[in-house]
Amino acid sequence: MSDRVDFEAVFRAGATPSALLSRDFVIVAVNDAYEKVSGRQRAELVGHDVFEAFPDDPEAARALRVSLDRVLATAERNVMALLKFDVAVPGGRNEVEHRFWSPVNVPVLDDDGSVRMILHRVEEVTEVLRELGLPRQDAAEMQAGQAEVYARSKELERTNQRLAAATDITTAMLADAPADVVLRLIAFRAKEIAGATSGCVLLREGDGFVVAAEAGDAAVDPAALAAEVRRTGRPGVRVTGDGVAVAVPLRHEEEVRGVLVVTSPPGRSGLGSPAILPLEPFATQAELALELGDRRRDTARLLLLEDRDRIARDLHRSVVSRLFQLGLELSSAAELIIRAEPARRVRGVVVALDGVVQDLHTAVFRTGGVRPDGRTFRERLQDLIDHAAESQGFATTSRIDPRLNGVLGELAEQHLIAVLSEVLIGEVRDRTAQVTVSVGVRPDRVVGEVTVRGLDLPAGIAELGLTALARRAEQLGGSLTLDTGDGERHFTWQLPLAGDHD
Repeated sequence: MSDRVDFEAVFRAGATPSALLSRDFVIVAVNDAYEKVSGRQRAELVGHDVFEAFPDDPEAARALRVSLDRVLATAERNVMALLKFDVAVPGGRNEVEHRFWSPVNVPVLDDDGSVRMILHRVEEVTEVLRELGLPRQDAAEMQAGQAEVYARSKELERTNQRLAAATDITTAMLADAPADVVLRLIAFRAKEIAGATSGCVLLREGDGFVVAAEAGDAAVDPAALAAEVRRTGRPGVRVTGDGVAVAVPLRHEEEVRGVLVVTSPPGRSGLGSPAILPLEPFATQAELALELGDRRRDTARLLLLEDRDRIARDLHRSVVSRLFQLGLELSSAAELIIRAEPARRVRGVVVALDGVVQDLHTAVFRTGGVRPDGRTFRERLQDLIDHAAESQGFATTSRIDPRLNGVLGELAEQHLIAVLSEVLIGEVRDRTAQVTVSVGVRPDRVVGEVTVRGLDLPAGIAELGLTALARRAEQLGGSLTLDTGDGERHFTWQLPLAGDHD
């Protein structure tokens, strides 16, 4: 008797309906139980995208895609809430019936720990839902019971998503991530929870607002709604021909310090006043991140002042005093020199020493490219890259030109950070990806490059949410491009040096 196990036969005979999916969510194989529960023949399923195998159900498809993406990103199994699919009735004319499934998505790993495939397992619970309630319940009561259980299941799923988002943000703050990185993460998670296409955090600056962090392309200009929220101090909803926007205030000592806004284009369901309540915890976390950032800046200023005092005391006690004493001795010696030319040269040295002493005093209080929070622009870029790699789990290599500080204006620096955030935090969520980041200074411009290997990304910038950033780069006299090939994606950002575009 052979010890060899026919794993294909075991898979096909399994009692739990199962489908094996590729990394791009194409059905590779299904077992007999899956054929039965889906009402489809194997030939109708294998080779097709899992989202195209059944009649359209946008909500179910979105929940399934989120779960599959999470399995790819974390290499861990994900249990979903109940899904409702409308399955075609065999032999019926355009007839469908409602079926409820409880899905579990399990990663199939390679030897190196990367996700090779996904095992999509489902248990049909339609009959269980039908048995809810009293044995003599009529059809209406039965349907009401099914709807109640389904609604509770979706509510639990949404709660779990909010808890996961809150945990990600809290972890970033506890890890001492910079405020701009945390705000960027908040914009992304708020967008996902609200089911919107974009999210952004705006902060007050004078009589207006500036964008501190954004995720995706805004369908509606958030500035007008932000101004209204600032005036009223209450959340607001704005509906225009361009879409829908929902905003909640960031309050600081009874003042509106900023606004969190999510937007969606026309026809995108689910965004409106009900989104206000889930967004308010994100606004609270954003305000907390800003407060922590203020505290860190205050601490950095105090440390800087303490260092200045210490350096000044050391210089006065040793270097400056010694130089001053040498100057006095040389000045006295010059009076004893008879010849005019040597005396003149010695007095010149005394004047030069006095200038050195003055320069030392001035240098103590010069920060030279250091921001109020104590971090240079180069350090801010490295913090962003390190935090993205740590939170998303991918491997990264970075090369940041040491000459970068001060060669770009403030607007250009913010733009480069926004581009790197969009790519590293917004798009690269696969732990198997390999990312290389390079920012270099050329004779007339700064060039930033990000190469992503081992990750399937859309073919165009429009799908990546970088359209607005590409337009902004062009307005500043630069460019943002995406090249594909040989299993990698290569982003290139370039902008003229300060003075060439300001």
